[in-house]
Amino acid sequence: MSDGPPEQLKRFVFTSKYTNLRGEPQEETLEVIIPELLQASYSFYTWPSAPVLAWFLWENRKELVGKRVLEIGSGTALPGIVAAKCGAKVILSDSVTLRKSLAHTKRSCQLNNLIVNQHIQVIGLTWGLFLNNLDTIGELDLILGSDCFYEPAVFEDILVSISYLLEANQGCKFFCTYQERSSDWSIEHLLAKWNLHCQVHNISNLGATANLNIHELVGDHKLGIDCETNDSLTEMFNKAANHLQSLIPNLDNQTLLTLYGYYKQGSQGRCTIPKPSWYDMKAKSKWEAWNKLGEMPQNKAKSIYIETIKKLDPSFNFSAKESWVSVSTFQNDQNVNENKNKSIVDYVKEEDCPQVFNILQSSDGIDLINRIDEDGLGLIHWASDRGCAEILKVLIDFGADVNLQDSDGQTALHYATSCGHVDCIKLLLTNNARRDILDNDNSSPESVACDDAVKE
Repeated sequence: MSDGPPEQLKRFVFTSKYTNLRGEPQEETLEVIIPELLQASYSFYTWPSAPVLAWFLWENRKELVGKRVLEIGSGTALPGIVAAKCGAKVILSDSVTLRKSLAHTKRSCQLNNLIVNQHIQVIGLTWGLFLNNLDTIGELDLILGSDCFYEPAVFEDILVSISYLLEANQGCKFFCTYQERSSDWSIEHLLAKWNLHCQVHNISNLGATANLNIHELVGDHKLGIDCETNDSLTEMFNKAANHLQSLIPNLDNQTLLTLYGYYKQGSQGRCTIPKPSWYDMKAKSKWEAWNKLGEMPQNKAKSIYIETIKKLDPSFNFSAKESWVSVSTFQNDQNVNENKNKSIVDYVKEEDCPQVFNILQSSDGIDLINRIDEDGLGLIHWASDRGCAEILKVLIDFGADVNLQDSDGQTALHYATSCGHVDCIKLLLTNNARRDILDNDNSSPESVACDDAVKE
């Protein structure tokens, strides 16, 4: 790899201090060396979620011995390598199309004295594609993923693959760490669609035995650990959540917020996340709907959620079930009809660039490009919020005003900086987005930036 971009090595040390039966202090240590390449690619950098998952695995290392583990989207593969060093039988994977990423994953193995195809395996595995190698992975006990949910466009591809693997491996669990990049991003309806149950793990005491300050480890990032599995109350709960999508157009905002609160309580338990910033009114309303349920048991919240959906639509059949198909997509007979009812805003939210382009080319395009919708946002705000630079560029090319202000006075640059979408920030600035525009609360794009790196 000497003919490529410069390589730097990062050293990660995992320790655990305890007292043995004789009262003597003991310490276990594991050192992992991770190579990083100084170029812009997701795969060649260790993202903040990876050390968190690695520490979680280290603290549960006794449970890993002999376990069959698959890591998806491995990249530099820190969690997978820790699992292998703790005695697990590990398969590392990344997209079959990313040959350089797979080579980099093998380089990580080499630096940690793990011989590929002997101590560890490295395979190509593309989310959402059901190629032959998916059925040759063999039995699994655990699936790992760190910061895979980095943009909404990949959410269903990931979960549909995970659902397939969990269904084929009864008792298997998917542990993933994620960084909260936008309060509007959600996988709730997808969990319901693919019959997955999610539980959030508290990481506040992670690394305590080694005097590790978890807040110093993650910095200002909001991180969490989820465990997803394929049970009857939970199955009905997930189906009810999936059915909600078809009811949304006929429901008022208060009903939706109430359902949101019960869903979060049912799927994750008591609200433990910090109250959102005062200027993010949508996120604040969602947080309040969840937080007010306090210590309500998860099963009670699930039951109330199911009964509420039944009252809203008494005809809904809870026994309906999604079916698998034999290629790289899944059967959904509603897609064609749903597309007829979609607006350009829906396509921007879904990051469907071809559909956005087609609508903008039509006779209605000129009237839509800078229109403020019922939520008080323009198309350019939605694209910047989602972090879709491709659609953002299309909008700009069709004449979108890069300094268009929403109903709160915020520009697209406010959205991009608050979510940390660097590609969108660069694109906006290149097209003369102003840094000095203040919103209704006198906040500039820089002042709402998610971290110092974005401000720079």
